[in-house]
Amino acid sequence: MPAGTDPQRVLSAAQMFCREEFALKHRYVMALHTDEPHPHVHVVLKAVSEQGRRLNIKKATLQEWRAKFAAHLREQGVAANATPRRFRDQPVRATPHALLRQQAREPLATPPGRERALLSPGSPPLRVKDRELYTRT
Repeated sequence: MPAGTDPQRVLSAAQMFCREEFALKHRYVMALHTDEPHPHVHVVLKAVSEQGRRLNIKKATLQEWRAKFAAHLREQGVAANATPRRFRDQPVRATPHALLRQQAREPLATPPGRERALLSPGSPPLRVKDRELYTRT
């Protein structure tokens, strides 16, 4: 949860979610952590149910649980959304310093990656997708 979120609301939402999803089926225990700026709850769930059936958690199941937990958070007045990580703001990866230094020393004479392996001495120049023409050096 974002910093400043009320820990009791987070705990209440977690309790409601676990009660709805696991009560009378699986044993569970939870712990509220407030030692960091963002309060969060850890839930430990027994994989084998009271009826002896093993829990089979798939990616789709986790996403469904996240959506249900977010709904409980919204009921508690906490702004929450269950977006997959790939859709959340992710920092743009920086170009490695070694590559920047190499590019500063010499212009790119051969294509990067696997196209470089396709080049062999004596063959004609290779034209790649972005229509840049590379020559052999």
